[in-house]
Amino acid sequence: MSRALSIAAVVATALSVALVSLPAQAELYEPSKFPSFAKPVAQVYLRNGPGSNYAVDALMPRGELLFVDTCQGEWCHVKRDNGSVGWTTIHYLVTVPTPADRNADGSKKLGGRVLDHIGGPVISAPVLRPLPR
Repeated sequence: MSRALSIAAVVATALSVALVSLPAQAELYEPSKFPSFAKPVAQVYLRNGPGSNYAVDALMPRGELLFVDTCQGEWCHVKRDNGSVGWTTIHYLVTVPTPADRNADGSKKLGGRVLDHIGGPVISAPVLRPLPR
């Protein structure tokens, strides 16, 4: 067997294993569904713009919960739990249902009160009791 055919066979095998390893319920991310939640199926870069020509800000692990608020072509703007935001390619994302501890806009639920994307209280949150003077 020639070297080119051997390489092609290895690549084909790796691709089929990668596709089979996706969970049965995994649905490749569809840009028309944002805002929504997604998880990367592999480690992916978080970039500071929508394209591979933009700088890499972080490497996100497989399975990290991301809030997708918009997509431009093959790139989606995501928000991470640590508060960082950036762009990642749509090709490694799968759609996940909204987690029970989240609101539809990606904010965390906390005892009936809402936190924003960076973990701070929303301005409209009620005052529990005033601080003593």
